Amino acid sequence: MASNDCLEAMAREWYGYGRWEAPYWFIGPEPGNPEGENLRERCSAWNKLGRGELLDCKCHHFEFGCTKWHRESPPPPTQPTWRQLIRLLLALLNGAAPTIEEIRGYQQRHWGMRNNEAHDENKTCVIELCSLAAKNLKVKKNVEFDPDCFREERIKVIRRRMDEFNPRLFVAYGLSHLEHTGKRSPTGIRSLSMNP
Repeated sequence: MASNDCLEAMAREWYGYGRWEAPYWFIGPEPGNPEGENLRERCSAWNKLGRGELLDCKCHHFEFGCTKWHRESPPPPTQPTWRQLIRLLLALLNGAAPTIEEIRGYQQRHWGMRNNEAHDENKTCVIELCSLAAKNLKVKKNVEFDPDCFREERIKVIRRRMDEFNPRLFVAYGLSHLEHTGKRSPTGIRSLSMNP
């Protein structure tokens, strides 16, 4: 089980899923956790997977015991937040509304993935302002520190990564964090923008 020091390190150093080099970025307020409290399991998985700034979404979920979003059989449900973000991405890329099966397939095999980095299909960077998952935004996180104490530091890192990698698309979502993602993103780019 993860220590409080490990939780604090994760809150500071882990940003989410995918690759900084990815052309399509999505930033939310924090990871969801509809199953309830499993922060320590998530942190142990982050630690075991190398404590990177970004992880492979599928590998991380499997490591902390959540297989339902990426399993092959039976077909997984679509995760409610990801479903809408993937719908937006696929519609922008393909010029037409995707089917639920196309969304499900993208979620299973590409969303926030790092595996097979040579493949052009791993195109998303899915990051969070706060890396500590909660059932919903109003739930107090069960940690011995202010989970938002690293927000400004994290925003600076996100800005630097954006300047370095210049994503084609940046989508900021999560209405409860409008002071951070409102008219302009924390990185100084409009919340929804496409760079040529």
